[in-house]
Amino acid sequence: MFELLHKTVLPELAAEFGFLNAWSIGCAYGEEPYSLAMIAHELVTGEKLSFVCHIQGTDVDAEAVEKAREGEYSDERSSRRKPEYIEKYFAKCAYQPIQATDMNTTG
Repeated sequence: MFELLHKTVLPELAAEFGFLNAWSIGCAYGEEPYSLAMIAHELVTGEKLSFVCHIQGTDVDAEAVEKAREGEYSDERSSRRKPEYIEKYFAKCAYQPIQATDMNTTG
């Protein structure tokens, strides 16, 4: 599904409208919004598309949302991601296998 978003859906929306607003409802630990953010970042930096992007994730479980804000994922939870995304957008942590990086500072 994320490959379809990356290769077709998001580039078409960006080209047609110039912005992307995404709301991930029931996002639990934040994997879906962060995956969308990685794809959007790839489109802007790698494919040189220009668009405004706002991604929001919500969940009724306040503990899950707090965990999502921390951006920490086990190796098991992150194993479904492309290895190049793991290398580029995550950092190993002493207390957690990987932690999401700030894409505003990722080049």
